[in-house]
Amino acid sequence: MRDLFKLFIVGIFLFFAPQVFAGSYKVLVLPDNIVTESVATDAYIYDTTAEFFADSIVTILNTTDFIKSPTVSETRTLYKKDASVNINAKALTSRFKTSYNIDYGKLKKLAKKSNARYVLLLTSYIDAENYVLRRTFWDFLNIPGATVVDPAYKISTYAVLVDTDNNQNLWSNTYYKTISVCENRIITRGPSPQTEQLQKIRDYSRYISPQIAQAVQENVLPEDVYNEESKKISYDLADLDNIFTKKYRHYRKETFKAGSKAKKNIQKYINLF
Repeated sequence: MRDLFKLFIVGIFLFFAPQVFAGSYKVLVLPDNIVTESVATDAYIYDTTAEFFADSIVTILNTTDFIKSPTVSETRTLYKKDASVNINAKALTSRFKTSYNIDYGKLKKLAKKSNARYVLLLTSYIDAENYVLRRTFWDFLNIPGATVVDPAYKISTYAVLVDTDNNQNLWSNTYYKTISVCENRIITRGPSPQTEQLQKIRDYSRYISPQIAQAVQENVLPEDVYNEESKKISYDLADLDNIFTKKYRHYRKETFKAGSKAKKNIQKYINLF
């Protein structure tokens, strides 16, 4: 009877083990607009790009066994209920966005408010001037009639993971992405959103978010816990959602409809690259 009771206790512990560990490894993801919640008219100067990545990162982290993360909207709502916390969050993110400097005192208070030890700070900046009139290869060849200007904007994203208990930066990295559109259409600024550029940012988030989420998982979890993780985050070319992979997915989908003939066409398409 006593042995049966011991087995029962062990079984309960094993059943609830992921939940226990998850509470110990809560990660708060803070984009630079967690308080401002600003809205941009043109997507290619979208000043809330960091929130694209933050939402994707939170979703990925919440699929793991041991790490849990509140959504950006949940955190924003929580901070709005407390004026002092909201002020601290605004001051922290504003300083971080403009200088990459971290106020660890304010950050610890925000983490405590969310019952989290680890905080991932994200900020993105879109350079709308230095690349808008960049030249192309055809310009150097001086070919008449060729497009000599390829307007583009460059997204710079800085991410840093902080252990608020020790005021220690566990990991940080900067990512760059150039967004361009042919036929000079990127230059025009109208009252309506630039949906093509917005889609490019969304596609880019499918590539950058798994990389950042993977770094969080590897740096937050101790080695023994990480080895027990059944859902280790990884990324590869499948996460690079651009025009080529979209076409490939389209052709792959057609394979199931058309059979072997479509497979031959897909292979011809792939061989072109």
